[in-house]
Amino acid sequence: MQVVYQSSGVVDLWRPNSGLKKYVAAGLTSGVLDLTRLDWLFDSAKIKEQRRYANGSVEMVLLDQPSEIDRLTRPYLERCKELGISLPLAVMPVCADYEEHLEQYEIFLKSCMGLCAAYGISSIMIPPLQADWTINRTFYDEIVTGAQDNKLQILLTNQVRNYNGHYIRGICCDTAEAVDWIDRLNQMHENKCVGFFMDMRNCNICGQNMYEFAVALGSRIKAVRVCDSDGQTPSSLMPFSCVSNRQSKVDWLSFFRGMRKVEFDGVLMLDAGDSAAALSTLLKTDFLRYEKRIGEYLQFQIEIERTIKKYSNRALFGAGNMCRNYMKCYGKEYPPLFTCDNNSGLWETEFEGLVIKNPEELKKLPDDCAIFICNLYYEEIQEQLETMGLNNPIEWFNDEYLPLKYTDWFDGSERKMK
Repeated sequence: MQVVYQSSGVVDLWRPNSGLKKYVAAGLTSGVLDLTRLDWLFDSAKIKEQRRYANGSVEMVLLDQPSEIDRLTRPYLERCKELGISLPLAVMPVCADYEEHLEQYEIFLKSCMGLCAAYGISSIMIPPLQADWTINRTFYDEIVTGAQDNKLQILLTNQVRNYNGHYIRGICCDTAEAVDWIDRLNQMHENKCVGFFMDMRNCNICGQNMYEFAVALGSRIKAVRVCDSDGQTPSSLMPFSCVSNRQSKVDWLSFFRGMRKVEFDGVLMLDAGDSAAALSTLLKTDFLRYEKRIGEYLQFQIEIERTIKKYSNRALFGAGNMCRNYMKCYGKEYPPLFTCDNNSGLWETEFEGLVIKNPEELKKLPDDCAIFICNLYYEEIQEQLETMGLNNPIEWFNDEYLPLKYTDWFDGSERKMK
């Protein structure tokens, strides 16, 4: 899996130097070519309004000459290349008025595909037209042919549409429709260069269970937009930041379960553009550092089952609720050799079918046996294990988002179930 960070709110596409320097200062090494904010170019209702405020700007050049996107984005792409920022993904704007602007939109997309190929961008998300399959088939047929010539992967996405001020389900929000379209396009071109960009922001707006959504699409999901949102508007907020009464407005449990179930291994695009845009420029470097840490956490949670599976042998450290949850969810399929604990009063007793041992026993493990820390004091225990001179892989287990939920819990102070 590759975690990439959407640059909206920090980097000005036309004057990228200052924002990209903040990226580098925050330790970020991957980004996105995001052109979604140019959606007004293909929306008649927005063009007139935009002319009032942007006449003479680069946006106006694009309005009349969409192929100029190539020249205008090169400063951003070149600067990313100079700074070592990889760009595996490009995200295209929606064409709202395809009946009037489709020719212009196709010129724009062809220029973008050539640009992506030139700068090593391997996947490009192109939203479906707000039309039925017949019209989209003709549209994508030409697009996919161009993508094959440029060795690109085309990604469809789930959309919402504005209906009298309310956002409702749009094209490809129905997973059966999305699966059908992707499979048909791949059959038409006798390859699998068409995949899916899952937008969890739109899943949240539509009240869709993200576990069920992800499972329905399965391995077709090649990229995911991950962000927080209020469930009413397509805003992109820092994950875990949109809360009410101490509860997130995003169903993170179903999201993580879905990503694990399909063994997602594509591009995870962390999008906190609206949160970043609201900040003072003085805070944005620190904001990006925090965003990087959030991205690492998201990857950790999605890959936790994959991490467990990759070892043939494992031992646990901890003899409380987290150890119990490991055994309830994974103990049968991936049994540990034993667990250990710093409480000497527990040594040589049993817990959840495991013998609790002195941590010194870990020194007897073969070097390829992983040690999973099942305790909230991760840093302290890892330091303890490293001080012991162990050569074993040390991993962290976490039970915040489990595949199963238990209503009972273990009281460690009394060593009994409640």
